[in-house]
Amino acid sequence: MKYGLLEVIGEADERIGNRPTALCRCECDPTVIVSVQWKKLKSGHTKSCGCLQRRRAMENVAKGHELSTTHGLARTHEWNAWMSMKRRVLYECASNRSSKYYIDKGIKIHPEWVDNFEDFLGHIGKAPSKEHTVGRIDGNKDYVPGNVRWETYEEQNRNKSDNVIVEWLGRQMTLVEACETSVVPYQTAWYRIQRAGWSAERALTQPVKYKS
Repeated sequence: MKYGLLEVIGEADERIGNRPTALCRCECDPTVIVSVQWKKLKSGHTKSCGCLQRRRAMENVAKGHELSTTHGLARTHEWNAWMSMKRRVLYECASNRSSKYYIDKGIKIHPEWVDNFEDFLGHIGKAPSKEHTVGRIDGNKDYVPGNVRWETYEEQNRNKSDNVIVEWLGRQMTLVEACETSVVPYQTAWYRIQRAGWSAERALTQPVKYKS
């Protein structure tokens, strides 16, 4: 069986992320044998031993030089944000710690945006400020038209898929937002709701008793 440049040659004894893995030989070099999660092979996220990512990175560098001279877009804030988005989703490596939050969840980028910065910029527009990065409106969905926008780091943190959503002051909001209008610290409220099973109303209104 082949998945991209990888040919499955057997089952691996080790488990990666507590998931079953396969032993694969890469087309770029028959001597290269790697262990890959079956999930990532079948989803198409892992297609090589890493050679495709290295090749794409080199191509992006070349495209960056080309854009610098023809459009003056490379190395702008928008360009760097686009490249950061791609690194999060496409480049799985030890130094890219955030990749597990995107690759393991199967998050993808709109195919037309992977190698076309101008198309991406035409959709999202210029960033309001250098404090803004590329975020997703729905954190469980892909980087696709209609689901991307410029966000500050604070807005991105509030949009994480693992945020706790509560009913507070007559509307739904994240627990982080609710704690901003409550006298209860976030960690205390989180523990009360997630661990102790309290209602949001009780968790956010009952004063904290500190030992003297």
